[in-house]
Amino acid sequence: MATIEMAQTGRKVYLLHGELERGEVPFCPACGQKMHIHGSRITMLRHLRFGSRLSAVSFEKRRYRCPCCGHTEMESVPFKADDHNITRELFQFTRDLLAYGFTNKEVSELTGLGKNTVKEIDLQRLKDKYTVDGKTLRKPEKQARFLGVDEFKMHNGYKYASLIIDMESGHILWLAHGKRKRTVYDFIDHVDEAWMDGVEAVACDMNSDFQKAFEERCPHIQPVFDYFHLVKNFNEKVVGAIRKDEEAAEGKVISRGGELFSQPVVVRKSGYVQRYEELIRQNQLFFTLDIIKDKLANAYKQTDEAAMAEEISDIMDICTVKSIVHHFSSLEHVIRYFCGDAMPLL
Repeated sequence: MATIEMAQTGRKVYLLHGELERGEVPFCPACGQKMHIHGSRITMLRHLRFGSRLSAVSFEKRRYRCPCCGHTEMESVPFKADDHNITRELFQFTRDLLAYGFTNKEVSELTGLGKNTVKEIDLQRLKDKYTVDGKTLRKPEKQARFLGVDEFKMHNGYKYASLIIDMESGHILWLAHGKRKRTVYDFIDHVDEAWMDGVEAVACDMNSDFQKAFEERCPHIQPVFDYFHLVKNFNEKVVGAIRKDEEAAEGKVISRGGELFSQPVVVRKSGYVQRYEELIRQNQLFFTLDIIKDKLANAYKQTDEAAMAEEISDIMDICTVKSIVHHFSSLEHVIRYFCGDAMPLL
């Protein structure tokens, strides 16, 4: 056993020398004649670690040639992993680490393999697990009761893809380009109607395409809007609108144009009482925002439908207060639209 240094990484590696167990010289697969030895070369395969040190095995690999038809082939190595210059043991160890949840970077550090090699092994592992022929997804083995669907940006934000997962196990069930109803339709066709009959609810954002697709094909499934998207929608449509309203009341300049402004004379202004009252009014408004946010969070945490309806009812009462109704009318509209089934309880 010798120690060598890998040219690419500079890491020390134990090199184990050995010989292949050989039987008879093989016969030509083309014409059936017995082949002859036609040279050899030293081959090295990466292997499992020895403690903290990486290792590799080296051996002589023969080339055979048919004297009749000229066909040549290299000697087969039973312990070599397909498509990789590593042993089957290291290949399986790498797959096991990936299956246990280690990241590609962590597996690369533990095995000494390059990131691209680990990525290729992981891709093949996922194809073996989730597809039939490397392209067609397998039907989920386990019946899911709760689904989660969301879209995400890809290719620098110019295109979207959609993801459907089992909310209890976290397993990915469907991944496809686009964020339209067609994505949901394709998933339902893939798992079939009988499988969808076992689904009780689906968590999604307020993308109406996803919701409508499930309502059209599987009306028994209850849509659930997750807390993250509820608060995000609240911040964008309510908090954002209030801030713009306040900035407009202050006469805030949001675009100065291309010319320099002249500097006015600074003088002390009167009206401190009015300004104080205005500050109180603004603080009351943002205090109301905090109350609504807290009640949204409490409503989402409830497991009892009546208790959730009570929290939502409090939010709607706040939204209809005369002094702030113009700020929160859009929020009330969103609640009435997305909580239609619960309205009789409010």
